[in-house]
Amino acid sequence: MSKTLVSKRLVACATIIGKAQSFYEWKGKMVQDSEVLIIMKTTARRYPALERAIKALHPYEVPEIIGLSVKSGFAPYLAWIFTQVDQSKQN
Repeated sequence: MSKTLVSKRLVACATIIGKAQSFYEWKGKMVQDSEVLIIMKTTARRYPALERAIKALHPYEVPEIIGLSVKSGFAPYLAWIFTQVDQSKQN
């Protein structure tokens, strides 16, 4: 999924953080599952398209998709993110 989203320029970078154990209740049953946390960097403008793509690619009926606002960051890195996901460069 990560390579696909980068190649479609929906995210500038996807950082995969090893296996995690998740515990949650789903449809009345307690579930323990091995999952992978992926931190994806994009812009607010590209977020809706990214969310649609994740929902289409992810095997879960309700995948964990959370958008967080960036209050500050290293300016050259933030500029790179904008450059990578610029809509004029989409495939």
